[in-house]
Amino acid sequence: NMHALYAGIMDLVQEHFPESEEALAQFEGMQQQFGIDIDKDVLQSFPGEVVSISLPPAMPSMMGGQDSVLAMRCTNPEKIRELLQRAFDAIATQPAAQFQQFRIVQSQQLDGFEEVSAIMLSAFGARPTFGFKDGWMWFGSNPQAIQRVLDVKADNAPSVVDTEKFKQLAPEFSGPVSSISYSNLGENIRATAKALGQGGAMAQMAIGFAGMQADAEELKPVTQVLGLLPDVAKVVASFDFLEEQISVTQPIDANRTMTYVRKSVIQVRMPETDSSSQ
Repeated sequence: NMHALYAGIMDLVQEHFPESEEALAQFEGMQQQFGIDIDKDVLQSFPGEVVSISLPPAMPSMMGGQDSVLAMRCTNPEKIRELLQRAFDAIATQPAAQFQQFRIVQSQQLDGFEEVSAIMLSAFGARPTFGFKDGWMWFGSNPQAIQRVLDVKADNAPSVVDTEKFKQLAPEFSGPVSSISYSNLGENIRATAKALGQGGAMAQMAIGFAGMQADAEELKPVTQVLGLLPDVAKVVASFDFLEEQISVTQPIDANRTMTYVRKSVIQVRMPETDSSSQ
């Protein structure tokens, strides 16, 4: 709970660092100047429940990478939406943002959601999207990613937690849970290796073009380092025998909220053996 953590930190600072009184007063003055109460308007709007999801991209790009979605339980969406709009309006007045044609537009794919638009984002095929739905604030790398998660949430698409493979891997637990995580380690490792390989090749091309206009000798160390990336990618890819992982984090004692125990299960792919040699 961010509100409780913030209150605890403020009490601790005031109790043990009385010399911070002037700085805290300045902080309070800044909040009044900008018409915002960090604790009441922001922290108390988010009870602390968070879901973070990474999934294969709906539309793969040359830059690689995954789609991502972040959902935060939000109890005051109107206020948070207002604060976000004020922040975006302030950013849009900056020369760099104006040059990039930075703006917020209504999403054509998700009703009630908005997308961040800029020249650089468009060049990389990125469409950051955010909005509020069902008591949550949603952030996504693109609207398709959010829609896929919403479909699963609404039981309009299958969920990984309903598969037999997931159920067999999940550790046994009971009682209060602080967090649960699932990761397809093998797929993440392969995606990282692919990104390293592609990134190294593209970076070398960029350095090559730069070398036409600068002293090639000065760029040689950088080129040599970038040339190692494909080999590093092969090393990383060799670890894809780690297939999946599920972790469950629980408080040890209800009266000791800062003490936790984590149970993790990792599925490992056994090496193939030649039966003729046995």
